Amino acid sequence: MVAVSTLKIIFLVILALALFRLVRILIQKEKESVLRAVIICAILGAILYGLTTVKTEKVSLSIGQLKRLIFPSKAQDWEYIKEEGVRQGLPIVRYIFPEPGPRLNLTIDPAGNTFSIVDVGPVNAVLEYLGLPPVEEGVSELSSITGSTLNINTYRWDDYPKGILIIERGLCRNIDNLETYHCITNITIRGRG
Repeated sequence: MVAVSTLKIIFLVILALALFRLVRILIQKEKESVLRAVIICAILGAILYGLTTVKTEKVSLSIGQLKRLIFPSKAQDWEYIKEEGVRQGLPIVRYIFPEPGPRLNLTIDPAGNTFSIVDVGPVNAVLEYLGLPPVEEGVSELSSITGSTLNINTYRWDDYPKGILIIERGLCRNIDNLETYHCITNITIRGRG
């Protein structure tokens, strides 16, 4: 997570470099570059001012969120099959993604045996695409919690607003660019009993 205090320091350094550049332009009398340098300094100053008015203990951004904020990705269009039914008297909805499925960003756990979802941005992008509410935080692979190898490649949110959210991952191969990556193969929402 990148805290706002860290962002303040980053923008302060960038602003200092921009001001140094402005002074250098003024000394060298490069008139065509002065306006551009002044605009850049004004924008950086406004961002820094905005960051100083934010309560630092309540706001933080992950690197992935910051990256998506600065470099927004193009809209995705994923193919999926939706199955609805009832299992053990409870409603169940399942979304199946054929290859190549939506990309999933994973972080390997310290022990090196399982993967966790830390950056929920890609998951929320898929959920939004499906018209579902987002998840608030990441989870560990279910096998690291249950100890069962049957739960490898599975992630579960028990507190999801529409029931129990289960995401299954796999390896997808994109033939167009010969890329292999972790992807979402299934999303299941089960009713609570």
